[in-house]
This record gives sequence, structure tokens and C-alpha cells, in this order.
Amino acid sequence: MTKSLIRRARAFYRVNPVYSDCPSCKSSASLQRSHSRNFKEKLVSKLLFHKYYRCKECGWRGAIKTIRFKAASLLVILFYMLLILTAGFITHQILKRLL
Repeated sequence: MTKSLIRRARAFYRVNPVYSDCPSCKSSASLQRSHSRNFKEKLVSKLLFHKYYRCKECGWRGAIKTIRFKAASLLVILFYMLLILTAGFITHQILKRLL
């Protein structure tokens, strides 16, 4: 019971694009991981959760998101933001009274 509640509360889920269709030629399961070639590609892959892939069929190479939002994830994210802001406000008020 608890595991199902935690699993539903996840805001993100991981995708494995190797089993997806190629964005260019639409061939299925033809993508393979490709290394980042320069600093810009490494930065994009770290900050935006993109990984670089190459199609075995047509030679297409590009970045694909590997972490995606669930449909109800906006509500979960807003809840956590509200929780963080509330904890920060309470901490601020306590510290203000103590000092």
C-alpha cells in the first residue's frame, strides 16, 4: 500500500529511448547511445537531462530527453514547493524571535 502511494507521488519517470522510434526515419529500436562531442553537448546533457543518440539506420544524431514529467507531476511539484516555502517561513519566524 505504501509503495503504491510513493510510486504515484513521483513527479518524474525515466525513459529509455533505445526502444523508441527514430525521430527522423521512424524506424523502431534503431537508436544507440552516442557520446557527447564537446563542452556544449556535455552541459546540455547534464542540465536538461538529455542524452545523445544515433540512429543505426539513417545516421541521425541528436539529443532526446530521458526524464519526463508524469501527468499529475505539476501538482506534486507545487505541493513540494509549498512545503519548502512553509518550512522556510516557519524557520525564519523562529530565528527572528530567538535573535
